[in-house]
Amino acid sequence: DLLIENVAGHSGMSIFSKSDSDGAIYFGDVEANNLGQIKYSHGSNAMTFATNDGAASLTLDSGLNATFAGAVTLSSTSPLLYLNNTTSSTGKNWRFSSASNGKFYITHESVIDAVTLDHTTGNATFAGDVTLKTGKALLFDNNGTTYIKESSDGVLDFYGDNVHLVSMKQNGTQSEVIVNEASGDVDFRVEANNNTHAFFVQAEGAGKVGIG
Repeated sequence: DLLIENVAGHSGMSIFSKSDSDGAIYFGDVEANNLGQIKYSHGSNAMTFATNDGAASLTLDSGLNATFAGAVTLSSTSPLLYLNNTTSSTGKNWRFSSASNGKFYITHESVIDAVTLDHTTGNATFAGDVTLKTGKALLFDNNGTTYIKESSDGVLDFYGDNVHLVSMKQNGTQSEVIVNEASGDVDFRVEANNNTHAFFVQAEGAGKVGIG
């Protein structure tokens, strides 16, 4: 065993290498002498931690970045992961946490649960608005064929199985609701209390209109 001791102050160990070479500590057994490694590469100014086969599990580079070769696991009854942006004066502190109730939280400034994910229901709850950029869609199936999207400024389109059902327009120059704008086989029907076809427009052909 190696003991480094200085009861009067700090103590340490130094490993000096050539400027383009490595300095390392190896951990081995009777089968291999380098299964575990702590290595500093002077050529790239990076420190690596290796396990089992010598491949780097964790690399700390000269840019203050930490790169993990595998998964990062936080294990406790309520694990937390903090993200602090030191270049911004507002909105810089975010927390990711998993609670004992099985829910996952994305929290701002440790106060507002901006997003709550419930693993038992699959539900996602947002504390504020959900904003989609123009041209992006809100999908309702795995195939991406039933959705709502703002195709252009003030124009909201509804699609079912890739069929353009309804278009709602309000962009300063026009205000209208259009059914079957793509001229597909999409009928339009208005129900009354006791009449399923109080008003009916048949899309086929020239389009027949029925009232009552």
